[in-house]
Amino acid sequence: MELKVKIIEYLSFHGKENKYRLARALKINVNEVTEALDALEKEGKIEIKEGKAMLVKVKPIIEELTEEVIGEELPEEISDEEKIEGTVKFYNPNKRFGYITGDDGKDYRVHESGLKEGVAIEANDRVSFKIVISYKGPEADEVEKISESAGVQYA
Repeated sequence: MELKVKIIEYLSFHGKENKYRLARALKINVNEVTEALDALEKEGKIEIKEGKAMLVKVKPIIEELTEEVIGEELPEEISDEEKIEGTVKFYNPNKRFGYITGDDGKDYRVHESGLKEGVAIEANDRVSFKIVISYKGPEADEVEKISESAGVQYA
């Protein structure tokens, strides 16, 4: 498998990562990883901030992504400023991802990199978020908690 593809797959699962940890995880020389990261950044597939590489979040509606690519229709017109609401279906903090069911009835993947700073979510929390399109399909970004889940309360 090509190194760039391995890096994209790794970042899609782990979120942000520096080149040294990527090299260790992929068991590849740091110089090769650096070259691949530079090429991916020039291609616009990743961005590097504060020494950590991450996948580029794509603008909400992109004409090149069609129903065949993601297997469902994209929402009609969602502006950069429009947020939708939904309920957290599940979120695993150890794996750093989960799913949110939007009020539109669709499920959106959420990665910890899509949570606003300081936000922690769990199942049944009400949230608001923007929809972005990644190569995995629609994802939740800029996730903010609206209300806590109605869990068991102790006196």
